[in-house]
Amino acid sequence: MATRVETAEAPAKQMKVFRRNEGPPAEDYFDVVPNGAIAAEGLAMVGEAGMADGAKFNMLYIGDDFTLLQAWMKPGYPLPLHTHNTDCLYFVSRGSMKLGTVELNAGDGVFMPARTPYKVTPGEDGVEFLEFRPQSERYDMQVIANNQAFWGKALGAIGERRESWQVQERPA
Repeated sequence: MATRVETAEAPAKQMKVFRRNEGPPAEDYFDVVPNGAIAAEGLAMVGEAGMADGAKFNMLYIGDDFTLLQAWMKPGYPLPLHTHNTDCLYFVSRGSMKLGTVELNAGDGVFMPARTPYKVTPGEDGVEFLEFRPQSERYDMQVIANNQAFWGKALGAIGERRESWQVQERPA
């Protein structure tokens, strides 16, 4: 078995176990920032309509060099066009999703450079993915969906799906 040597410059890193249901709330690590009045109004409306029932975000690991978040978006979840202030690496573990016209299935992944606009559309069975990011005190999700048509569709999707979202169980 290999051993690690601790140097004066950097202490040895330690093994850390994490479990999917034991991490801190993801909301403690990122800020949702609307980019404009339409995005702010849209976020408020979908929040009141029950958008939170359509997804679960668990912070799995917070380390010195990176963080790991697990996201589960249920079918029809209307994630708006947005950017992040850090690079992100995504790995689809279950289901499928579209990024624009690109479809990603279980086993696929994508690197998203910081400040690249994108939106995720979950597949018919939803999507579960892992999100790796360089360590930072806080992240942002700058919502740039300044399109009233998007927010109207999002409200419709929530109205159609919220009841099923509330009883849908996470895949084992």
